Amino acid sequence: MNFIVVFFSDLTKRSASKFFAVNLFSGFTLLSVLSLQANAQTYPGTIKIPATFYDFHSDGSNPEFDCERHVTSSDILIETNIFSQLAFVQIYRITPSNPSDTTHRVGPLDSAFAGTPFNLAAHFFDSTGTLRSDLDNQITWTMTDLLGTIITKLNGDTTTLIPIKAYGTATLTATLTTTNGVYSQTIQIYIGSGKPNRINIQNSPVITSLWSDQKLGTLTMNENTPNSNLYAVIRDSVGNYIDSANTAIWKSSDISYATVSPGIKRWQGIVTKVKAGIILIIASSPGVVPDTVVVTLLTPHIIDTPSIAPADNKPGCGCGSGTGLAFIPPLGFKAKSWWNRKRKGRRP
Repeated sequence: MNFIVVFFSDLTKRSASKFFAVNLFSGFTLLSVLSLQANAQTYPGTIKIPATFYDFHSDGSNPEFDCERHVTSSDILIETNIFSQLAFVQIYRITPSNPSDTTHRVGPLDSAFAGTPFNLAAHFFDSTGTLRSDLDNQITWTMTDLLGTIITKLNGDTTTLIPIKAYGTATLTATLTTTNGVYSQTIQIYIGSGKPNRINIQNSPVITSLWSDQKLGTLTMNENTPNSNLYAVIRDSVGNYIDSANTAIWKSSDISYATVSPGIKRWQGIVTKVKAGIILIIASSPGVVPDTVVVTLLTPHIIDTPSIAPADNKPGCGCGSGTGLAFIPPLGFKAKSWWNRKRKGRRP
């Protein structure tokens, strides 16, 4: 009687005892198996196994198929449910107009953009690889997020994320619980900034908030402030910082009151005061909404002081005689002052 030993290579170590309980080699006795590991799974329930055969003679010798009528190796195609894939949940990126689309798989890492809805669907596949749409309504969603991302639905096969704050990660899990077990998929979604939307004018180059506007709004240039620096940055539609406005164009509403010119880098605008008044400083850049600052310009206050003129030297003027100086009262000087009383011949 001849025996056959099959040396398996590169096959998965799964259900070995059950596998060998199946009578795959009719008419032969399976002697031993070495190294069980998976090589190539072509579709659920099918494993391709490269095998080398050895002919054991009844006298104990084991020449390796030295006869021409034998082959030294073969690929065995085994069809069995022992090696079928496990059931699973899969998340997909979809569009609202096509929620059943299973083209774009998600995970374990993906990305979304602040201000842009991120539409998702999850489906359950059983161990035969069949999509079980009848279980879609039993899927639940959970999210861990510290950035304020909004999730529109917690139950059902579809949901939508609306990211608000950028530069962080949201963790999302779709779960289906059945009598046979709990199936889920967890993905991590990095939230990036949205598309450039608007300019913010700041009075400092320092970004104090990544997630909200820092619009200056108004600026007062005091008497001793001939120049002031402004800075333009780009933010998305929900206020996330994107970058400096390196293509900024600066403009003054009236250069007779103040001018504005770019610094070494165009995102900086230098305002130079000309005279007192109120003007607008505008920063713009192609493709985004401009920003405006109302600038109040103050100049040093000139005080109205008394002036001195030569005396008229007329007799009886009360000013003395000869060359002298006469006092000319300033505007608003009151008649009851000491000088006016003296001019009228009164004593103090």
